[in-house]
Amino acid sequence: MKNKVSKILFDDMAFAGKRFYGLEVVIDPDKCVGCGVCAIECPSQIIDMVHTGNVQKTSACKRECLCENDVKYALFQLQQGMGEDTAFDTITKKNPFPAITGRICLHPCETGCSRTHLDEAVNLHDFERYIGDTAIEKQLAFSITDEKKNKKIAVIGAGPSGLSCAYFLVKNGYDVTIYEKEERPGGVLRYGIPRYRIPEDVLHAEIDRVLAAGIHVKTNVCVGKDEDLDNLAEMYDAVYLACGRQNQFKLRISGEEYAIPALDFLKQSHQDNFSGPQGSVVVVGGGNVALDAARTAKKSKASAVTVISLERMHEMPASLEEITAAKSEGITFLCAKGVDALEKQDGRLCVSLKKCVSLWDENGRFHPQYESSDEKLMADTVITAIGQCADLTWLPSDIVQKSDRLVPVDDEKQTHRAGIFAGGDFCAFQHAGTIAGNIADGRKAAAFIRKYLGEEIPADSEHTIEDTDSTEKYYEMIKRTNPVTKENVDNEAKRCLHCGNKKAVYRKKADLLYFNRACQNCKNCINVCQEQAITFEYSTV
Repeated sequence: MKNKVSKILFDDMAFAGKRFYGLEVVIDPDKCVGCGVCAIECPSQIIDMVHTGNVQKTSACKRECLCENDVKYALFQLQQGMGEDTAFDTITKKNPFPAITGRICLHPCETGCSRTHLDEAVNLHDFERYIGDTAIEKQLAFSITDEKKNKKIAVIGAGPSGLSCAYFLVKNGYDVTIYEKEERPGGVLRYGIPRYRIPEDVLHAEIDRVLAAGIHVKTNVCVGKDEDLDNLAEMYDAVYLACGRQNQFKLRISGEEYAIPALDFLKQSHQDNFSGPQGSVVVVGGGNVALDAARTAKKSKASAVTVISLERMHEMPASLEEITAAKSEGITFLCAKGVDALEKQDGRLCVSLKKCVSLWDENGRFHPQYESSDEKLMADTVITAIGQCADLTWLPSDIVQKSDRLVPVDDEKQTHRAGIFAGGDFCAFQHAGTIAGNIADGRKAAAFIRKYLGEEIPADSEHTIEDTDSTEKYYEMIKRTNPVTKENVDNEAKRCLHCGNKKAVYRKKADLLYFNRACQNCKNCINVCQEQAITFEYSTV
């Protein structure tokens, strides 16, 4: 009976005048990156994941990581008993601030993790935080080359990009001095991000460890006022501009002078005498800075906090985690609305609202359109957080034009003047506005400066992982651990599939491990393969 049914099914399968009697899954080994998603998504389990030997591909977590961390290899090192110290060395080859980014990064690495197709992503965010915290506890230091180069570099700005650039230069033997206008180094890490996100002891430990690598720091020095950039260009072999975005955009409405810019508010919140706003607070903006301001106000003395955003809830640029946390703390949201005017009334602020009906024009440019509204609300404090741009007024005209909002640079981070580089949020780059992106941009700028000074920079290579796990690991569900601690870190390391060190191979009929295992022609593997490495070959008569 079974053979009869099968024959009927085969006879009914016609395409282009031919009858199909079978198929074979063909996987291009050159395109396959070994993510294993096809094996996970195959209901018949007829795709094997086999070791590739010395041919290693970049895993999705590393590709999606803004710092390009090889966290997969760090997990493997821990799993093999090499210890947290070794994992710390691996992570800090790309990112000298793992305890900080392990707390505040948006962790796109987890979005790319292949385990999301099986159960949940490996807890890469918490793992990085665990390694960073363990390094602080053990007071681990960075390995710095003994070879000193007779080259001096000035870095302007001690934020994440400037500190990162300085670290990777000093690590490779260069003499680096940072000029910072504030009293202490750290930039947005110290003066912008709330302490509930980065605890004071973690901030100090990671910044101090970077500076201890041999970086000279001159604080309370504002370049362009206290020190001339042209003089620095004469004194140093190269200069790196990493001043961030200090100028805050204006609403351009009547009564705006009554509002507090979010960066000013957040900076005030780090002062010892900060008491916080009382009464009701309105925060205008939909990004992470707006959420930081709103949550900081709520955690102080504000009785009520409302966030007003032009975007609808699902369009807000703030991270979902921050939005969820804000809601849980009692912060309310008014979405698809803008502020039309602020007016003082009896010692309070009347906020007039307008409805935002669209955000973009026909060319995809940000160009909000509004409809009038009679809606108003009263507030004791209004905080604005609608974006920032760089302060370029102090820069020479050969580096920027009057119309520039950010420093223009070439593909190697160099400005229009030879020897002067710029990076981080001071210029435009792919991951602007993120701490991890700024760290990575500083690291890349350091490499370009080294190249400019005549050094040959070796290309990165993928670490070889020779695990012996069978394909059955791709079907085994293992509960994600939250948070990652010394007691459970081994379990999270075990969950890593070591993507990139294997390749997908079709289990042909002669190699099937179980009775009647055969391709169902569902094409799940084709649909989930981002590399387009899989095709079907049909047999016909």
